[in-house]
Amino acid sequence: MHTLSHIPEDVTPETKCIILLHGVGSNEADLFELKDSLDPGTLIYSLRWPFSLWGDRYAWYPVDFTTGKPVYKIGDVEIWYREIVSLIDEAKEKHHLSTENIYLMGFSQGAIMSYYTLIYAPEKVGGVIWLSGRLLRELWDKDMSHQDYSEKRVFIGHGTADAVIPVDATSVVQDFLQSQGIVTEIHKYNSGHTITFDELWDIRNWIDNI
Repeated sequence: MHTLSHIPEDVTPETKCIILLHGVGSNEADLFELKDSLDPGTLIYSLRWPFSLWGDRYAWYPVDFTTGKPVYKIGDVEIWYREIVSLIDEAKEKHHLSTENIYLMGFSQGAIMSYYTLIYAPEKVGGVIWLSGRLLRELWDKDMSHQDYSEKRVFIGHGTADAVIPVDATSVVQDFLQSQGIVTEIHKYNSGHTITFDELWDIRNWIDNI
């Protein structure tokens, strides 16, 4: 797995760690540029996922849109979900991090993977920063009665003019997360499928106050 990292000089169990997960057609350098908008004391990992599209463009798992709807194999999602969990464990052990201070921040398909990880392995992270994503249908069928999500936190950001993943997906996600007792904070922006300066400002404030 290819990664970029920003490691502060003084890392303690209270240091906040943000793991960045890019969207389809991007790579680890994309979201890593956002580090300058975060507190310099934040530990940051930005991951590149190995499904190559072309050139320096990658995805978490292949998706077929020829039918007009996204078609994918849940087995592909599961493979890379396990890789995310493995990296979280490595970072936690290496830097002696507290679980509640580890957050996944994903955009689009990266957001999809962030939620998948939160729902299937809530004991690994404190929460998720979810940007312009949606839920995989498999999550609706999962029995989560044995999981404790009461201490998890989620920031949701979405553009109202998003033509790739419509903003209506935000309401679906909010209803689902709140049904599991997960605290959510929703922000909508006058934008398309992108991350705005206002969104970055809200993310910074949110991270600083969790």
